[in-house]
Amino acid sequence: MQNTFVVFLSVLCSLAFAQKSPNTYVNYINPQTARVHLEYLAGEELEGREAGKVGQKKAAVYLSQQFNSYGLPQVQDSYYQRFPVREITPGNIELSINGQSFDFMKHFLHNSNFDDVAIKDASMVFAGYGIESENYTDFDDIDVKGKILIIKDGEPINKKGIRKVSGTSKSSKWKNRGEKIKVAISKGAKGIIVISRSVAMYR
Repeated sequence: MQNTFVVFLSVLCSLAFAQKSPNTYVNYINPQTARVHLEYLAGEELEGREAGKVGQKKAAVYLSQQFNSYGLPQVQDSYYQRFPVREITPGNIELSINGQSFDFMKHFLHNSNFDDVAIKDASMVFAGYGIESENYTDFDDIDVKGKILIIKDGEPINKKGIRKVSGTSKSSKWKNRGEKIKVAISKGAKGIIVISRSVAMYR
């Protein structure tokens, strides 16, 4: 988050002062000034700056004021670009495995933007990382049709940091959960449970 804002502030300043000698404004670009902006934008008052919420609106006002103070020209008489935001609040989300109930947002999360669905009495099958590629597959002798597929997030990496799919240290497309979902759908899975090291990172 800090790196993002540092880059943003640097670009902001460079745009504002592009028409004049950099030496004129060099004293305005320094760690102290950047820290002031960062502490406010990342502070508790803005509550994470979630889109459409009060904290995000405060951040927008703050940034527009900074733009104005730097003399940046407005676009179509405004510093804002307005766009619609769709917010979906789920109703009852329940997960029970072998009679044990789990709490939404505490033990599990779900992907957004899909219709309500109820899956009962479905068998479950574990398929490693849920990857099927030329160099590596988790689906040998596994039938997932009509079942709930349980997979791990990410992709397999050995102790030397080499990924088994690509054979290099670079991430493959299978780091993207969407690729795994496509495979699961093609194999007829009813649903997918992805095991993550930390639910908190997705909250």
